[in-house]
Amino acid sequence: MMMVSSEGRALGGSVTARQRRGPPTSLPKPDYSEYDENILNVFLISRFQRALERELVVPTEDVGFDQIVSLSHSLRSRYNHDPLVVRRRVESVFSDVFGGVLPVLYKSIFSEKIPRISEQLAAIATSIGSQWLMGPNKLTTQMRTVEIERCRFLEASGCVNACVNGCKKPTEAFMSNAMGVDLYIEPNYEDFSCKFQFGQKPPPESDDPAFGEPCFLQCPTATRAMKSDGTQTESENAPFPQTGDC
Repeated sequence: MMMVSSEGRALGGSVTARQRRGPPTSLPKPDYSEYDENILNVFLISRFQRALERELVVPTEDVGFDQIVSLSHSLRSRYNHDPLVVRRRVESVFSDVFGGVLPVLYKSIFSEKIPRISEQLAAIATSIGSQWLMGPNKLTTQMRTVEIERCRFLEASGCVNACVNGCKKPTEAFMSNAMGVDLYIEPNYEDFSCKFQFGQKPPPESDDPAFGEPCFLQCPTATRAMKSDGTQTESENAPFPQTGDC
C-alpha cells in the first residue's frame, strides 16, 4: 500500500490501476424509500442539505439524498479537492447541523464524566440517525460499534475522496473535538460496508488502511481525465492521484 502524509497525499509507491467497483453490479441496490420517508430522517436530510447550502452559498430547490451527494461533490470541487481544507469545511457543516449548546453539554455531562456511556449513546444515536445517509446497520461490541451493511453515500458518490475527506476524517474530528468521543471509522471499499467504532482512536494516517487507496473506476472526478480505452491522459501521467486527490 502506498504511504500517505498527514495531508492525505501520496508519499511514494507504485501506481495502482483503477479496478475496484464495490459490490457487484448484479446485486440490486437496496430500497431506501422507507428511510427517506421517515419523519426524523426528513428533518435530518433537510438540516444537512441546508447546512451544505449555507457553506456553498448555493440554494437548491428540491430536498433529498441525491441533492446532498451533489452538494458534497460541489464542496470538494470548490476547494480543488484539497483534503485538509475539505475536511475542515465538512466539519464546519457538522457544527452547523449539530452545533449550539448540545455538543458542549454532551462533552461536559457525558464524555468527561461517564465516557463509556457517552460512547454507547453516540453509537445508538448514529445507528438511528444515519440510516438515511448510510443505509441499514446494527449495533455490536457492547453497543459501541455501528456496522453499516452497505454504505449508501459511498455507493452513490462512487468516490474514495468523498468517503475519507467528506465523511470519515471530519466525522472522527467532530466527534473528538466537539463531543469528546473517540471514533475510528473503518470503511471497506470492496463491499461498501463500514464500521463506526466509538471509544477507539483512529490510527495514524500512515497506518490507516483507508488511505493510499485508488479511487473507484466509476468515480466521477477521477475518471474525467481518462481516455476512452481506460488509459491516463497526459495530465494524469504524474503519480496516481490517491485518496486526497481524486
